Amino acid sequence: MNSSWGGDRHLSVGGWVFGRFRPGPKVELRINPNVSRDWNPRQFLVRLPGEATGLDHDLSLFSRLDYREVRAATRLRYTFTPRLRVEYYAEPFMASLRFSDPGRPAGSRSRDMRRYKDEDAFETTDQGIWRVTEDGVQVEIPPSQAFYANSEISSWRSTFMLRWDWRLGSSFYLVWQQDREHFIERPDPDRSPDPPRRSGALPDLRHRTGSPGAVPGEGDAALAAAASGGVQAQVA
Repeated sequence: MNSSWGGDRHLSVGGWVFGRFRPGPKVELRINPNVSRDWNPRQFLVRLPGEATGLDHDLSLFSRLDYREVRAATRLRYTFTPRLRVEYYAEPFMASLRFSDPGRPAGSRSRDMRRYKDEDAFETTDQGIWRVTEDGVQVEIPPSQAFYANSEISSWRSTFMLRWDWRLGSSFYLVWQQDREHFIERPDPDRSPDPPRRSGALPDLRHRTGSPGAVPGEGDAALAAAASGGVQAQVA
């Protein structure tokens, strides 16, 4: 388990477990589940120029962000002979983002935030667009410039690899890989319920660097070489 606390009150908590099992001389199973949660009270959204808002100054907007992530890397290997084996790798992934409480810095160099909701200067339109009141001027935060939709993303990444060391120093790889993804925008629970919307605007959140306990297997270069949803043969 690991955690971190930043000077800007940014808190991250996470944990992982790594297990390696050999139920038989030819079978090996590795699992690496990982969960994490991240609270950021100063998530930057957008900087709006004064000429676009009607204000006499630029407006930098931030929000609170609650980010949760769960993933589990699993690798199964079966060895037929010392020169022939197959591997299956799967990585289910789920994440959610919750944006709330927009605001701006209280001063030019201040870490404190001025929250519009505390001043009754924030509302959400029926279309889900945020609107704040700054110096008596109502300013809409366009979703086209700032992503703040409460969202959920899930994916399933899997790879199958056949490795044949057909002679000393030479190997043949046959790799099949797929990467499925599902993304849904969830409405703000403070508003009237709307049906969820599918979208593709969310950036890729899956960090492929692996967890501290992850142990890469042989042939990882070949596993990474195949394109998503494709098949590739490689001789090394």
